[in-house]
Amino acid sequence: VRPTGTRRWKRVKLPGAFYRLQEHYSLPAAELRKMLICNKGILVILVLIVAVSGIMKERNFVYTDVEQYVNAFYDRYEGPLKDEVYQYIESESQYIEDTYEEYEKTYQAYQDGEIDKFALYRAEAELKQAKIAEEGLQKIGKEIERAEELDRERDIQISLMNHTGYDMLLGTVGKATQRNIIVLCLLGMVLMFSGNLRYEENSKITGLLRSTAKGRRELLHAKEMAAFAVMVLIACISYGVQIYCTAGQYGLPDVTAPVQSIAILHSFPLKFSILTYMAGVFIIRCVLYILITDLLLHLSVLVDQKIIIAAFLAIVVIPVMTGQSVAAIDKVSCY
Repeated sequence: VRPTGTRRWKRVKLPGAFYRLQEHYSLPAAELRKMLICNKGILVILVLIVAVSGIMKERNFVYTDVEQYVNAFYDRYEGPLKDEVYQYIESESQYIEDTYEEYEKTYQAYQDGEIDKFALYRAEAELKQAKIAEEGLQKIGKEIERAEELDRERDIQISLMNHTGYDMLLGTVGKATQRNIIVLCLLGMVLMFSGNLRYEENSKITGLLRSTAKGRRELLHAKEMAAFAVMVLIACISYGVQIYCTAGQYGLPDVTAPVQSIAILHSFPLKFSILTYMAGVFIIRCVLYILITDLLLHLSVLVDQKIIIAAFLAIVVIPVMTGQSVAAIDKVSCY
């Protein structure tokens, strides 16, 4: 009995496709195994996770009384600009005005001996809160003016939000932290990729592989595929840990809002969501990491791993640790 089309596909085509995949991708898989296991790549990645988590947890952003007032406003009115916001501003403005007037009356009554000093202290405490609210309303007012301007001139309805987390993750406030994490990622890449031919050299087969053009080409391509896969894994881990820690410490509200909702990106020309912008930052870093990875792979053919590591420490790590910023890394950390 002749098998049906479905059975024939299962019996003939699927094993054939499987063997072809195995034939084409067995060498990159072997290179991936050497990078992660033989060259201790898994250990480097685990250390990287711990180090990035430690760097992110060391950041302690202390909020002033005014910032706490503004953050409380955002927690209550987060989202597009609504009428309730204007009502809140009017109510708080009236409270501030009444408090100033009440303090003037209380102070005059104290001067006239009509009340004791404890009543004056209570009035001064209330006045202090009113001044905090007044300064906070000034910051909120600027944000509202920015929202109205974007809506009027560019038809972009931003979301009012506490963007401290985004400032830490994408802005100049967290630039030093981003720079240190990028240096850590680069160091991990140097440790794993700069010695990519060490395994072949130790096995005494480098000369044999280099004796034919096919051997050189296929080996290098396999190493590139494996290295790029590891590099994307490193980028995902480092960026993922940053996002997780930042969201836990400061919050990353409303990632679907326009990217102009973040004050530092007020003049961004394109209508992107915050999530799209963050994805773009990740892609840009991946592209830069790919270029560096490819450079390391080609350098390792000509230069010993110890020399590459020593050069990286002298050119990048030591200047960053001593506070002498590297311009190229600072530029990358701004993305």
